[in-house]
Amino acid sequence: MDKLINGVKCTVASVSPGACFTFKLPAELQADDVTTVEFWAYKESDQGDSQNQTFVVSEIAWWNLNQGMEKSKQIAIHETDIKAGWMKISLIWTVKSWLEYQELTHVIHIACKTCAMTTKSPVSLESEHKSFIIISTKTTKQSNRQKRNINCHPGVSECCRENLYISFADLGWDQWILQPSGYHAYFCRGSCNNAASITQSAAHHSSLIQRLLYLHSSSARQLELVPCCAPAKLSPLQMLYVDNNQTITHVTLPNMVVEACGC
Repeated sequence: MDKLINGVKCTVASVSPGACFTFKLPAELQADDVTTVEFWAYKESDQGDSQNQTFVVSEIAWWNLNQGMEKSKQIAIHETDIKAGWMKISLIWTVKSWLEYQELTHVIHIACKTCAMTTKSPVSLESEHKSFIIISTKTTKQSNRQKRNINCHPGVSECCRENLYISFADLGWDQWILQPSGYHAYFCRGSCNNAASITQSAAHHSSLIQRLLYLHSSSARQLELVPCCAPAKLSPLQMLYVDNNQTITHVTLPNMVVEACGC
């Protein structure tokens, strides 16, 4: 179990009060070993605490010369009834994705979308209440195992995960979906006709049986029995939207992001 985070104050072009924090993941950490990722932040009291408050956590993609935010991507939405105290927000799918790409240094922004305050940070920046991240991992006996490469890149023809960003504005849904403005959905493509692809399959037994039947079946059955490159692991997406009653609603939609592909 590791604790990592250094708090930094930042100026963000947003109507919602917020604060930024930067941290670096351990280089030896592997995505498959991570079991939980908890971002802890101490919520300050607010005049609007009579109702639940909604916090949005975003990743800062880069900074300009004035230390302002150039681009952000929402990674979590959290509702709380805490008046003043510690909040725990899960970031497991985001951190797993960072580890898959070996992206270790990150800046995240946490903002309160419903707080009445306008200038004060909604989470504490004091040393005794400094925000932090706890990453829990499972015990493994092999630390030098080869890491699985699931992402497509030039020259790869085997089953892999290809990048795909979906913009809700392009779909005409940005009038009722408040957060996020879009997300990386990914999709699967590639061949399942060699051993390398089969070893990445979600069900090795099924892939081998299908391949065997394909090689020994009649030509009329060949197309039916060829293994297909398809999602082997999916993760959820958190969304903030306006429902039919014009009420802001938070929902977690399952199986929205392709995390891994297999045959």
